[in-house]
Amino acid sequence: MGAVLTLIACGQGGGEPAAPAKAPAATGKSSPESIPMGGAKSVMTFFITSKGPGKGGDLGGLAGADAYCQALAEAEKAGDHTWRAYLSTAAADGRPAVNARDRIGKGPWYNAEGFRIAVNLEQLHGENKIDKENATTERLDPINGVGDNPVRH
Repeated sequence: MGAVLTLIACGQGGGEPAAPAKAPAATGKSSPESIPMGGAKSVMTFFITSKGPGKGGDLGGLAGADAYCQALAEAEKAGDHTWRAYLSTAAADGRPAVNARDRIGKGPWYNAEGFRIAVNLEQLHGENKIDKENATTERLDPINGVGDNPVRH
């Protein structure tokens, strides 16, 4: 029997997204390439989970997945944002569908090192900077990809 690996992307979200420390407005190309670490607020606003919750694909729905993202961020002293799992749901039992991109704010998004991976939703879903070097966990660990053993993407 094979193992199941669950990776969740987590981003700052909910209502009006709070800007990370010293970050400019979320629109346009005026957001800095990177943000200095330190300060009263975490600069991280996007990460790929370092591990699954241990129940395979059972994340406890969106609320459970959001809570899991929040807990991982808090463990790394980045819980001062509202975290949302980058997940969608289909319409079911009279509930409307939920689109992942509507849950995580408008950007910009920075990894755990303070490097900007996307300015806005269009860049996040297009030519973002989520690559081998910048796709990191909440602990700044790299994510295995093509050419790595095991592949975890």
